[in-house]
Amino acid sequence: MPTNRELLKKIADCDHKKIKLSESLKDYSKLIAAKESLLTTKAEKLSRANEETLNLQKQYQILSLKYEKLQKRTKENEDRIDFLHKEMRSVRQRANVQRQYLELYNDIDRIEDETMANYYRRYYLNL
Repeated sequence: MPTNRELLKKIADCDHKKIKLSESLKDYSKLIAAKESLLTTKAEKLSRANEETLNLQKQYQILSLKYEKLQKRTKENEDRIDFLHKEMRSVRQRANVQRQYLELYNDIDRIEDETMANYYRRYYLNL
C-alpha cells in the first residue's frame, strides 16, 4: 500500500498534469477559434467571389448579346453598302449613256445645222 507521501506526490503530479491539460485545452480552444475565424473569413471571401462571378457571368451574357446585335447590324450595314455601290455603278453607267446620248444628239444637231447652212449657201449661190 502506498504511503501518504507517495499519494500526495501522485496527487500533485495529477494536479500538475491537470493544469497542463487545462492549458493545452485553452491553447486548443484558441486554435479552434482562430481556425473557425479563418474559415468564416474564407467562407465570406468565397461568397463574395461567387457573387462577383455571377455578376461577371451576367455582364458577359449581356455583352455577348450586344456583340451579336452589333455583328448583325454590321452585316446589315455591309449589305447596304454593297447595294449602294451597285446602285452607284448603275447610276454612273446610266449617266455615261445619257452623256453619250447628249453628245450624239449634239453632233446630229450640229451636222443638221451644217447641212442646212450648206444647203442655203448653195441655194443662194446658185441664184
